[in-house]
Amino acid sequence: EDGGVVVDGDDVRDEVGRRRHRDDDRRRRPAVIRLLSSDSLLVNKRRFLHFYVAGVAATLLLFILRRVEDRYYEPVGSTHRFGPQALATFLLLTHLTRRCYECLYVHSWGDGSMHAAGYALGVLHYVVLPFVFLGDGEHAWCCEAESVPPPSPNERDGGGGAGAVPET
Repeated sequence: EDGGVVVDGDDVRDEVGRRRHRDDDRRRRPAVIRLLSSDSLLVNKRRFLHFYVAGVAATLLLFILRRVEDRYYEPVGSTHRFGPQALATFLLLTHLTRRCYECLYVHSWGDGSMHAAGYALGVLHYVVLPFVFLGDGEHAWCCEAESVPPPSPNERDGGGGAGAVPET
């Protein structure tokens, strides 16, 4: 015995047949599916850092713009408040900065890879994430509808039915 591996000829023929069948199946797929499942669209996992760098940039920009806007709308002589939206944005910025640090100095990367579509979705996620904190604040940036006046005392008390005379 030389310690070699004994291979049965039938096993080799079966494996060759399976590979040929699998390759035929791949050729029958639409071109878009072949492209999306190919290895040419793989990105090294070391690029996770880009997620967090994009997130830090977007969050920092939004944080600064929000502070500038709040100062612009403040009445003269009022004290500046650090509200819950600013706190949440600051905490997100802290988290993303910590993740950048981990990617650069703590994590040891292997040879793993991810699909380019997953990479693009990850970057998009971290760029859009800070906008979650722009809800219905006093000066909301998005979805500005016409302001609806508060109900009159007559409407709050249940008055103002079909026979009520409107206030002038």
